[in-house]
Amino acid sequence: MMGPADTEVVMSGKTSLRLLGAACLLLLSLIPALAQTATSGLLSGVVTDLSGALIPGVSVILQQHTTNAKMQVTTDSLGHYVFPVVDPSDYTLTFAAKGFQNAVVPQVHVEVQKAYTVNMMMQVGTSSETVQVTEISGADLQTTSATVGAVLGGTSLENLPTFTRSASSLMFYQPAISPDGMISGARREQVTFTFDGGDVTSDLEGSNSYAAPPGEPSPSPTVPIPIESTQEFQVSTSNPSANFGRSSGGQVSLVTKRGGNSFHGSAYEYNNNDGLNANSWTNNSLSIRKPHSVDNRFGGTIGGPIRKNRLWFFANYEGRRLHSPSIFSLIVPTATMKSGILQFRDARGNVVPYSFKPGSITTACGGVFCDPRNVGASPVILSQLALYPAGNSPSLGDGLNTIGYTFNASTPIRQDLAVLRLDYNLNSRWSAFLTGHYSTTDRVSTSQVTLLGTPKPVSSDPIKPQFYTFEVTGQLSTNLIAVTHGSFLRNWWGWNRQAPAPLVSGTQTALVLAGEGTGNNNNGTGKLLADPVNLSTQAARYRVFDGKKYYIAEDLSLVHNSHLLQFGGSWYTSHDYFLKSDNFAGGLTAGPMLYVESTGNGSGLYMGMSSAYQPPTCSTTLTANCLQSSDVLRWNELYSSMLGLVDRSSQVITRDGNFHPNPLGTPAYSRTSIMAMGGYLQDIWKMKPSLTLTLGVNWSAQPNPKEATGKYDVLVYAASNTPVDYWQRCSE
Repeated sequence: MMGPADTEVVMSGKTSLRLLGAACLLLLSLIPALAQTATSGLLSGVVTDLSGALIPGVSVILQQHTTNAKMQVTTDSLGHYVFPVVDPSDYTLTFAAKGFQNAVVPQVHVEVQKAYTVNMMMQVGTSSETVQVTEISGADLQTTSATVGAVLGGTSLENLPTFTRSASSLMFYQPAISPDGMISGARREQVTFTFDGGDVTSDLEGSNSYAAPPGEPSPSPTVPIPIESTQEFQVSTSNPSANFGRSSGGQVSLVTKRGGNSFHGSAYEYNNNDGLNANSWTNNSLSIRKPHSVDNRFGGTIGGPIRKNRLWFFANYEGRRLHSPSIFSLIVPTATMKSGILQFRDARGNVVPYSFKPGSITTACGGVFCDPRNVGASPVILSQLALYPAGNSPSLGDGLNTIGYTFNASTPIRQDLAVLRLDYNLNSRWSAFLTGHYSTTDRVSTSQVTLLGTPKPVSSDPIKPQFYTFEVTGQLSTNLIAVTHGSFLRNWWGWNRQAPAPLVSGTQTALVLAGEGTGNNNNGTGKLLADPVNLSTQAARYRVFDGKKYYIAEDLSLVHNSHLLQFGGSWYTSHDYFLKSDNFAGGLTAGPMLYVESTGNGSGLYMGMSSAYQPPTCSTTLTANCLQSSDVLRWNELYSSMLGLVDRSSQVITRDGNFHPNPLGTPAYSRTSIMAMGGYLQDIWKMKPSLTLTLGVNWSAQPNPKEATGKYDVLVYAASNTPVDYWQRCSE
């Protein structure tokens, strides 16, 4: 078993400190910013008396139900108030002013990335009198933001049926989103995921489709998103605000549950096993008994105060133990082919044998020996053919030389994940939170199987993502709020595969017979025999990806009369280590392989087969002891494999950054650093209660990536070999 996927790359502490220092310097150079952040909503309104006159100087207090945390603002000269950064939760809203009765709205529900308007008409009276308002007309109407998107959370999120209990599986069931995750026509990799204010988008391909944990859709965040720890999420499908400008696709904002002043917890288990399910149609048709299977997902949550009204926590653990069989159907040689005999039907439907058994070689191949050397089948090939199990599925193969072999093999999955959130209120003006998401998945892969002994998979796909965030919110004045937030994402996954190796004596390299591929279908131009251990490039390549992304941003919210100004900046750097043993197709770095086949099947390159070494082709006048034209390619492939005719030897060779060849067996790898920065400015102008004008601009820049060993890919003109100038191309 190859071990590169067991290697983790660790960045030195000095490097991390330098990156953090650079981030701080950049943030200090940015102009102050303000924004409804990716973890919050917005609440605003106008306060008047019964005659409609505006009331300035009204004290407006917003108190959270679960923690009793309070925020306070004062209406301006136009009677306008704004809470620009409000955590998703349930609140009580209180209005108090001298000469007026207090007004209380006991239930205000705020969702992530949504804006709410609560206007209030106050009655003349004393502060000892209180008017309770139980219903606010139009509070949910999005009159402050033009962003289109739906929020899902609470009991709706918990009760909707999901097979894997993943919030990601419910993200894309809304208008303007296609089933494959394309939002408003943008490609899947253009979706951006923010989780508790941090960036959890995969740096590798943007969609997390290469190594998503089992059950997670594509696109999805890099870390699993269990429903039991997710408070809510919003998917913005169009008209994003200026502070979301990193990509052209949708914006997904997720928020983790938080603790409150009382303890709450839960325990859960979801079980699905073979006692609740029927056998598969394929197994029944081949008289294969129903295999054992069980999918057990279990866990628990707990949240509450560490110090009431000041410090709270929420934690979630979830485990999954999946023992599930996978059905494999591969093409293996028949007993006659194992003995050195090939069989084909002539035009009359009669089976004609062609023996390559040493000592009894058929001579009826166009008047010459079928084997011009009169040696017969290669003993090395016969030894490898003897390794295959007996077939059991006549629906695959040609039924004479090859036959299908269907079997069930266990492909277990063990997954553990943990979520922790800490919230802290320093005082009425300053608050902060930390979150952590850790997950590890050990998964037996179906990519590579062995037919030696008991058939079973010999590959695995470990996945170990981690994600940590922080956010600090401070009310610098009655009309200015600052939010500093950031994250660290560790995106680590690997593909462990068995290296090519000789299986029989007489050869020092692995043998690949009758084409390259999986050998699991009846395609006449594909691979006619599965390998005893699958050595297809796509199945046998091993890979490791170790990405570390540091992200930090600053947002401020400034209220000035009827204007809500939003401007800020962000910076991130990614350090990606990527290792692979393939060049996509045709070979591996792990070791040489001999391809024993002929040309014409889509993979053979050099071993052309003369018609002199084929039985005569059937025609209208020749119908017996002949080869039908549809079987010529199959004959060439099996004939060359039986005699051990090598088409080519293949091994991928890599070079270093100076183009010097590496030692044989060295995988391809890169260590790439990617930096990006951006800023935005936005003005939400409440021109009048029924009209809001939003103006904004977003700017971003990404310098050229840097590879630690000097490897670069540069687009050049074919005629002159000079690099393509991007700006010149844009001006043409």
